[in-house]
Amino acid sequence: MTDHRDFVGGRLLDGASLFDDIDPVDGTVVARVHEADASVVDRAVRAARTAPRRTAGP
Repeated sequence: MTDHRDFVGGRLLDGASLFDDIDPVDGTVVARVHEADASVVDRAVRAARTAPRRTAGP
């Protein structure tokens, strides 16, 4: 099973809690997902505000 963490500012962070991502077809758990709490969201917003304002490519 895959464990999905939050990717913020170039780092993988653990969320405050985990939840199961369930396949709607057969009901199996396909991944465990870290749920971002307010502190992780705040870090993501700060990282986005300081990120370069350009896109990849030409």
